Amino acid sequence: MFDLLKTLCELPGPGGDEGPVHDFLEARWAPRAQSIRRTRVNNLIAEMGGAGPRLLIAGHADEICFVVRHISEDGFLWITTGQRDIEQRPSMRAMVFLPLGHPARVLTATGSAYGVFATLTGHAARPEQRAKTQLDWNDVWIDIGAGSRAEALARGVRVGDR
Repeated sequence: MFDLLKTLCELPGPGGDEGPVHDFLEARWAPRAQSIRRTRVNNLIAEMGGAGPRLLIAGHADEICFVVRHISEDGFLWITTGQRDIEQRPSMRAMVFLPLGHPARVLTATGSAYGVFATLTGHAARPEQRAKTQLDWNDVWIDIGAGSRAEALARGVRVGDR
């Protein structure tokens, strides 16, 4: 069971792009299902058949995600919410879910770029940054280890990537 959960958790599935999760489930369910279909709003429905009481198992295939809104000259990826509106600047309440210091996977047109969610640490912050009591979207980025914007672009990262 652990291996199955690990596999499911590692599949990319940002909101609106749950295809890899649905493809995995559909392949596993196909040998046992009477029918499998995807709805217009991208739900995956499998009917297994059998007798007795009916049972519905429901779950989310998508995950919390962010969008690259800017690539700095020094190669850092500045992010915003995963709503695909890269100009949107919502409240930082969404940042409750941001795992600073944890791995980040950027889905590009050519594959994935891996990095870490980052923010300034106290010793590198200017006094006005240290005085802030809440982060805003200008305080958080993804570090993919690129030394320049050109290097990030060479890895396939573009503004709008999730």
